[in-house]
Amino acid sequence: ADEAIEFLLPHFESILSTGQPDVSYLGSLSKEKAPKDVSASDRRKEGVVVALGSVALHLSGEENEKKIDETIDMLLDALKTPSEDVQSSVAACLSKLMKKGRTQDRIEAILTSLINDCLGGDKLATRRGAAYGISAVVK
Repeated sequence: ADEAIEFLLPHFESILSTGQPDVSYLGSLSKEKAPKDVSASDRRKEGVVVALGSVALHLSGEENEKKIDETIDMLLDALKTPSEDVQSSVAACLSKLMKKGRTQDRIEAILTSLINDCLGGDKLATRRGAAYGISAVVK
């Protein structure tokens, strides 16, 4: 299981940051069929968010605290995605993860960052995502 997580995390992180799949894994399949529009990117990001949240929920023990914290950080970064569907999925995952890992030790810093983004974010998507994040953290 740890090997699978180690393999998947970089791919998930890549999709969350770019929204684009790594088409090199398609092999001989047609790479032109992989949708490249914004809607497809949002669906990919939403799927990754759900997968990351599900994996992190099943991790336990001190040896996995770092992975849980890294996953939570990736999800917090994904709140800046302009898609409300992605932001909603992130909030649903985050609310379940707030008691995992070392999150309780970082809760004040997480909330401060989210409140700053909510009140002072330069884009509507950033402010809305931060509001979703705040609701997930205090839930």
